[in-house]
Amino acid sequence: MKILNYLKKTLIAFVIVITIFFLGKWLINHTIHKGKADSIFINANVYTVDEKQPTAQAVAVKDGEIITVGTKEQALVSEGLLTKVIDLKGKMMLPGFVESGKMMLPGFVESHFHATNTAVFGQGLWLADLNSKADYLKAVKDYADKNPDLPTIIGFGWKSFAFADKPPTKADLDVMRGLIPKP
Repeated sequence: MKILNYLKKTLIAFVIVITIFFLGKWLINHTIHKGKADSIFINANVYTVDEKQPTAQAVAVKDGEIITVGTKEQALVSEGLLTKVIDLKGKMMLPGFVESGKMMLPGFVESHFHATNTAVFGQGLWLADLNSKADYLKAVKDYADKNPDLPTIIGFGWKSFAFADKPPTKADLDVMRGLIPKP
C-alpha cells in the first residue's frame, strides 16, 4: 500500500512539473516573446534586391518570414528571450530561391531556377541543342578530350526523344574514352 501511495504522489508531482514547464513555455511565447524574432542574423553583408536599400547589415526572422531588414540595431529591436542571434561575421546573405513546382499550363512550368543547378550548369556539358545519338556521343567525346582530368562528366538538357533507336549505353561511353569507370 505504501508503494502505491508513493507512486501516486510521484506521478502527481511529475504531472504538475510537466504542466508548469509547458504552461511557462506557452506563457513566454505568447506574452514576453510575442512578436519577437525567432532568429536575427547580424554583421552580415545582405543583398536585398531592393533599389531603395540594396544592402543591409542584419535580418530578423519570425515564423519563417523576414520581419526586419536593416542595421544591427534595427534588427535587435526584435530580440526576445528565445531569439537566436547569429553573427555572420561579414558573410554574404542572399534572398532565398524557392521551388514552387506549380504547373501553369500542361507542359509549361512556372519560370524559376535552382541556384545550385545554375551554378553547376556552368561546370558541365550542355546537351539540349543535340538531336541524335551520334551528336550526343560526339559531344561527350569532345568534352572528355578537352577535360581529361575530370573524374566525371555532368551533362544537362538530355532529350530522350532525340534517340530514334535507343539511347547511348555505358558501353558506348566507355569506348569513347577508352576506359571503364571504376565503381
